[in-house]
Amino acid sequence: MADSLHVYSFSTDIVPVVDRHELWRNRDWPAIGPMFDTRPQGMFHNRSDSFRLRDVVVHVSDMAAQVYARETAHIRKDSFDQLLVTIPMSGVMRGDSDGRDVRNSRGMLAVTDLTRPHRHISSDSRTIMLTIPRATAIAADFDIDVLHGFDMHGATVDLLRAHVEAIHHNVALLTADQTAALGESVMLLLRLALQSGGGVRTRGALPGDADQGLMWRAKHLIGQNLGSQDLSVKQLCRELHVSRSVLYRVFEPLGGVAGYIRTKRLEAARDHLGDIAMRDSVAGIADRVGFTDPAHFSRAFRAQFGSSPREYRHRIHGERRAPGPYWDD
Repeated sequence: MADSLHVYSFSTDIVPVVDRHELWRNRDWPAIGPMFDTRPQGMFHNRSDSFRLRDVVVHVSDMAAQVYARETAHIRKDSFDQLLVTIPMSGVMRGDSDGRDVRNSRGMLAVTDLTRPHRHISSDSRTIMLTIPRATAIAADFDIDVLHGFDMHGATVDLLRAHVEAIHHNVALLTADQTAALGESVMLLLRLALQSGGGVRTRGALPGDADQGLMWRAKHLIGQNLGSQDLSVKQLCRELHVSRSVLYRVFEPLGGVAGYIRTKRLEAARDHLGDIAMRDSVAGIADRVGFTDPAHFSRAFRAQFGSSPREYRHRIHGERRAPGPYWDD
């Protein structure tokens, strides 16, 4: 007799409310909890099933409202190298994928590259999620460089959702021997959905995809290396295997490559200054985000945000704290 398909089921229903989120967050793979830093919005609950269809892992989850974030520090300390495909059956998600606004609700599909920054807030929801290893996505000809933050809707998304729902509904009747074929069927429908959406996100399908993909790859490199003194147009061209003229053309709508890097460094500095746990001096923060001259940093920060770094820090945190070196310009 063939082995049945194993399902990893989880529920917080009989767990004390105070322990629910921590229990969910610390589950072993396959689970969504460890992928994100999360903050519940109200009383937490979760009921979910996860099962493997060869390389694809399917998650069907009833989840309380939460804030989700994958920042650079989180990405560096874990080993998740997958695409996360999210298809809500109820609820709404709004967020930002490495600078791209994302909205996802019933009837839509959204893609997150787990190696890139992402934030969103979700209402109470019932959601289908697919986690797909990068190598599997590449083998299926997905252009993973342009999929981060991609969202779409349409008949092919409905077809994919209905197919995965049917598999979940019948999961108790399925066998381990059937997982390869079922996984292939899910990947084929996902590929069809991505090809037939409002923008094709498979490799080489649209004339504009190359520039868009280059921009997102460059943004990712910039975000990973803001504090490096080696971050430059020359270094980006070397890493991305493009000429200066191509990189300049792609970043022209954003004010140029150097302007974009400067803006991102200043925004990162602003985030550090607003972090009450950050004990670095203003000069230390300037160095942390790639400014070697504190005076130049202060002038640039004032020009960008209308106040000096020190003034901004005091305004955010107030002046009730005892003076210390981290307040100094």
